[in-house]
Amino acid sequence: MKKLTVRILSSCMVLCMLLSMLGCGGGEEKDPGNTEEPNQTEDQGGENETESVSFPLEEPVTFTFMVEGTESTSFRDDIENNGLWQDLKERTNVNIEFQFLGDTPSEQLTLLLSSGNYGDVLWGGPILSSVEASKYIASGKLVDLTGYINEEMMPNLCADIAENPAIMNMITGYDGKVYTLPKITGLEGNYLESPIWINKAWLDELGLEIPTTLDEFTNVLRAFSTQDPNGNGLPDEIPYICCTANTHMHTEALLGMWGIATKDGVNDSYVQVKDGKVIFVPVTEEYKEGIKYLQNLYTEGLMWSECFTANESTLNAKLTSETCVVGCFTAPTPAETAYQDDYVCIYPPKVEGYEPCWYYHPGVNGSKNQFFAMDKCQNLPVLMAWVDQLYDLDTALRYDNGDVGDGRMEMTEDGKYQVLELDMLTSATLNKEKPALYTLMGNSIRSITKSDYETKISLSEREKTLQNNYSIYQDIITDEIWPRPYYSAAESYNADVYFTDIDYQIRTNRSLWITGRSDIEADWDGFVEKIESLNLEEYLQILQNAYDAYLQGQ
Repeated sequence: MKKLTVRILSSCMVLCMLLSMLGCGGGEEKDPGNTEEPNQTEDQGGENETESVSFPLEEPVTFTFMVEGTESTSFRDDIENNGLWQDLKERTNVNIEFQFLGDTPSEQLTLLLSSGNYGDVLWGGPILSSVEASKYIASGKLVDLTGYINEEMMPNLCADIAENPAIMNMITGYDGKVYTLPKITGLEGNYLESPIWINKAWLDELGLEIPTTLDEFTNVLRAFSTQDPNGNGLPDEIPYICCTANTHMHTEALLGMWGIATKDGVNDSYVQVKDGKVIFVPVTEEYKEGIKYLQNLYTEGLMWSECFTANESTLNAKLTSETCVVGCFTAPTPAETAYQDDYVCIYPPKVEGYEPCWYYHPGVNGSKNQFFAMDKCQNLPVLMAWVDQLYDLDTALRYDNGDVGDGRMEMTEDGKYQVLELDMLTSATLNKEKPALYTLMGNSIRSITKSDYETKISLSEREKTLQNNYSIYQDIITDEIWPRPYYSAAESYNADVYFTDIDYQIRTNRSLWITGRSDIEADWDGFVEKIESLNLEEYLQILQNAYDAYLQGQ
């Protein structure tokens, strides 16, 4: 077997020069905001002794990966029988053991850290939020990986960063160091989460055109509500469906028509960036006007009455019912049904006096918080060289889909990869009989770049749909993406505390206003004063500091 060799540079100065040339380094040194340096073991972070890693290793090395979920009875057999897993072991002589964190990984991790009985690597997810990661960085539990991101140690990852330098900004911590690695998916349409879909078959049945203004949109929803467009003689139509339980159909999705490019506070803190300034959306007039419109829809019965109470199962039952009952929704694609082709993606209807601005997921520049090395991890050079293989296209596709010929992926006649579109039953059967590593180990780091999609992959019909959505919305997608940045050690705790109180007020009032149980006009001034009294100014400053630190590497 051919040996794979990577070398660690002995000189920090040479390393910095390489990072700068490759686009793998992140600009000026950032203010660490922390008087306490994270703990480092002999092989961790900083300046490393010259050494080499040659695969396969002469002696086996074992790492323990902490992963979400519960171990299934077939897990050990399934993973040992996986083709890619066998190849990785043969190539490297690296063994991986697993420590399962259950359905509440953050809580279980806290317990393990307290006991000292934790593994070498956090894998999958995102398994930590940026706030959680910032706290663990401050405590020294997460290892500085900066010294390993160079052309010698991780050539595949550095090639990806050279193609899209913004990846480095996404994974760099507040202190200018790197503690995580990215998952890279370079298909632009994959990150437009909530374009508007409307039932064109219903429009045609009622003799209506695709709405281009807010009034036209409202009138279309009224027609969907009252004129029985599905033709079953029952008042079962849901003109517009949204649901707080769904990340793509959340109640903030339509607010882009008022120029608000945000989603709820779970991941994006209700914020938007304009001209470099972090704006807290729920105290803006644009937010107020958007919520007033949603209240009108709800009051008229044009918006799903269960939007605040339903779970994903109830939502999916409506979206996939045997008879079509949904007229309009926001999502990357329609659900898989016999009538899915009746829906078309439309440009947002114009709201007079406002310019549309649509939310775009920051993962377009790399998803983070799916890989961390812990302070007890030894043999970091071996780990990082092992991980770099996942930034090779063939390995990445096999991680997601299994081997060519397993049923999920084929090669086209012109030599491109083709991921197959499977029905749910076939997919479930394959996941049981021939599970890919994605099924077994969960979502995690790997790389499929924009250039890969352009030259080495034949797009599926779903991916073509996503790209078409992107082409429709491209001119109104926000060009200042909120990156979910890391926080300084001093500020990560306060960010959590401040937001908990603020978020409660926003969620409570949003529900009361949209459902008509309270009057937003009468409540508005008091609501804004209440939010401001909950340390909003200090919270916004923390967000601004984190965003400014993110920008320093650009």
